[in-house]
Amino acid sequence: MKIDLSEIIDEVGASTAFDERSRFDPVVAGGSEVRFPEAVRARGVATNTGNGIYVEGNATGVVELECSRCLARFTQRFDVGFEALFVDATVLEKPQDVGKKEDGRTGSGRGTGPRYENEQEDVFSPEDALETDMGVYPLEGDRADISRAIIAEVTLSLPMKPLCRPDCKGICPVCGKNLNEGDCSCRPEEEGPSFFGQKLLEALRPDGETGDDDHKNTGKGGKKESS
Repeated sequence: MKIDLSEIIDEVGASTAFDERSRFDPVVAGGSEVRFPEAVRARGVATNTGNGIYVEGNATGVVELECSRCLARFTQRFDVGFEALFVDATVLEKPQDVGKKEDGRTGSGRGTGPRYENEQEDVFSPEDALETDMGVYPLEGDRADISRAIIAEVTLSLPMKPLCRPDCKGICPVCGKNLNEGDCSCRPEEEGPSFFGQKLLEALRPDGETGDDDHKNTGKGGKKESS
C-alpha cells in the first residue's frame, strides 16, 4: 500500500491526507499464518518535517486466524493506529548518520527541501523515531509504502492465543474431532495414544511401518511372545 507524496516531497511543513485500500499478502505471527481476506483501508496524514516524511493514520480491515483450541480458521475485524517515518534509503544504510546531511544539517536528502529559517528545535526527526518503537522506512521516490507499518501494528494487536469464540470447546484429544461441531463417541477414560500422539508416532515411523506388528507380537506385561 503506497501513498503519493509528490505534492509535499519538496516542501517542508506541507501535509497531505490519504485514504487508500489495498490487499495484503499473508504473514506469519506467533507461529501461525495471518491472512487478510479483504482489502485493508488506511486513512491518515503525511507531513514533510524537514527530516523525512512523518506518516500517522488508522487502518481497518479483517484478519483470518487459526483458533488455538480447535485449530479452525476464523475471522475478526481490526482497527489500529499506526505511525512511521520515511527517509532516503541512503540514510538507512548508515544508521549513525540518520538525520545528518553532508553539510551537517539534519534531513533525509531529497524531499526535505530547505529548512525553515526560524524552525523550531522540536521538529520530529529520524533520531526521535529510532529512540522509540516507531518504524523508519525508506522512501520510494515520491511514494511511501505504509504496508509494513500497518502489519506491524496489526500483529501486535492480536492475542497470543486466538480463540474463534470465548467458549470454544477445542478438539477431542483422542480422535481429533472439533467438539464445537458436536460430541464424539470417545470416552474420557479411553486408553491409547491421543490423537496428537498418534499423529506424531506416524510421522516418526519409517515409510510403510504402521506399528501393528508390535501390537500383535506383544503379550501380557508388555513382553513380546517368542515364536
